Amino acid sequence: MKVYNKFWQEWKTFNLKSSVAYHIHMHGRTAKKTMKGGAISSDKTFMKKYGSISNENCAKKHSKSRSDTLRCLKGKKSQKLALQKKYPEEFKEFQKQVKLFEKKKKDMFDNMMKCSKAHPMRSPAFNKCLKKGPTYASVHEEFPLVSKILNTEGMDSVHEVIDMTKLNAFLKTHKKATKAKKAKKGGGRSRARSRARSRARSRGRS
Repeated sequence: MKVYNKFWQEWKTFNLKSSVAYHIHMHGRTAKKTMKGGAISSDKTFMKKYGSISNENCAKKHSKSRSDTLRCLKGKKSQKLALQKKYPEEFKEFQKQVKLFEKKKKDMFDNMMKCSKAHPMRSPAFNKCLKKGPTYASVHEEFPLVSKILNTEGMDSVHEVIDMTKLNAFLKTHKKATKAKKAKKGGGRSRARSRARSRARSRGRS
């Protein structure tokens, strides 16, 4: 054990600073795992911070203020740019993972089109054909972090163009009107049923 500890002291500094885990069979404690879904193996800090910034939903956070929503979206962009400058190598690696993710998605759609031409949609043969290539589930399972970040960035682009405060107000009003209409319709039916029962009782008495 003493011999092993001495060896560990000699190698751990070199291995911990290196981007590759050497002699992994001799001291597995220094093994650097590559996070599933395109996370950076050498530094998880970048992905953690980048993902945290991306997860902020400005439209939901500032649902009553369009100006605050736009300010929040602008702030997110600034924070991401700052991280990209601070972690240039990690950001390059992230971009590679994004390209790979997009390629897998393209392969998935190409395979779907191929299967739809060869078999009727949703048939057993069609489903079997889909499984031969990359599927939606397999692609997103392989790149969970990349997929989540790209989805949030896509929503941010939508929120930049669409005023969600007006849309939410419209949906809220529409929901209330629909609820009131249903209640009125239900009340009318109840009154009609009540009148029918009253007439039936009157006939019975006569």
